[in-house]
Order: sequence, then structure tokens, then C-alpha cells
Amino acid sequence: MRSYTRRVRLGSIGFAGVAWLLAILSYQHAFRLVAAPEDVQASGLAIVREELVVLEHSDFGRGRRGSLIVGEVRQLLAEERVVFAPMTTTRGLTWDPILGGKVIYIKVIELGGDKFLHQRPSGIMEALVHEAVHSLKNTRRRISVEEECDAFSAGMVAAAFVAGNPPPSVLSVDGLPVAEFVEKAYPKAPQDPGYKWVGE
Repeated sequence: MRSYTRRVRLGSIGFAGVAWLLAILSYQHAFRLVAAPEDVQASGLAIVREELVVLEHSDFGRGRRGSLIVGEVRQLLAEERVVFAPMTTTRGLTWDPILGGKVIYIKVIELGGDKFLHQRPSGIMEALVHEAVHSLKNTRRRISVEEECDAFSAGMVAAAFVAGNPPPSVLSVDGLPVAEFVEKAYPKAPQDPGYKWVGE
């Protein structure tokens, strides 16, 4: 009788585990973006690889901060974790599920009729560098105001070098200083006074 009860208990635990796993997979699938067609992926990745060389040889890429970020981008590329997908509200997004590896989504504009348009190279690299900061810092935890400022800053400086411009002396988004923009755009983001920027 005791053996039977134990088997029933183990069976119930196993069933609950399978149900939990299926629920997680279903939840993750619901939030996963649909990738653009293969030719769009190929052209987007070609842009990234070309501009990454430019960034790598810039003052940004030669510094400790930039070299860490460029290294992370190269690792993501090697693991095929950079994916181009239609998005409406953001230029880039890190998807890091509980099961499976992280994916960095970069925005393409869907024109209709199976036609897509890439962002400018500087926009692609700004988004990719921004998400690479989050990738380095661990995307599963709640992102702090300081981390968002770090990511925005890195992305904007990288974009300037890719576009052949000097890095901006004042970092602003939508006419607001980065920190002010982040606090307004992410009102629920926690503060992290001990945060260390990438490269510190």
C-alpha cells in the first residue's frame, strides 16, 4: 500500500512537472517574435559584420568598454543569436527565456508584400550595442535605471562612430538628457546605486 501511494505521489509530481514545462514553453512561444525572411537576415547580418569592423577600429572599439561590447556582439553573432524581425515600438529587444538561449532582435520595417527595409547602419549598430550591454549584464533580472543609461550611452556613442561623426558631447534622447529620458520612459525601473558601467 505504501509503495502504491509513493508511485501515485511520484506520478502526480511528474505530471505537474510536465504541465509546468508546457506552460513555460507556451508562454515563451507567445512572446517570441517572428523573424524576417532569410534574405533579410543575410543582408542585415552583412551590415552588422561590416559596421562591426568600423566600430572595432574606432576609439570606442579600442577602449576597454568598447572592446567588451564588441566582443559580446561577436559572440552573439557566432552563436547565431542576432535576429532581424518586424517591430513597431523599439529598435532592438533582448529575449532571454527561462528555457533556451537569449536572442537579440533588431528591428526591420515591414513594408508589406514580403518587402522589408533595414534601419540605417548606425541605427542597427546603436540598437545592437544597446542590447549587448544588457546581454553582458544579465537580462533576466529587472533592469535598473543605471543599466538603461549605460546601454543608451553605449549605443549612441557607437552609432556616432559608425556614421563617421564625433561622439556626442551631450547624450540626449528625444531632447531629454539620457537619465531624465530613462526615468520617464521606465518609471518602474529600480535604482541601483552600486551599478558598475560596462568597462569599469
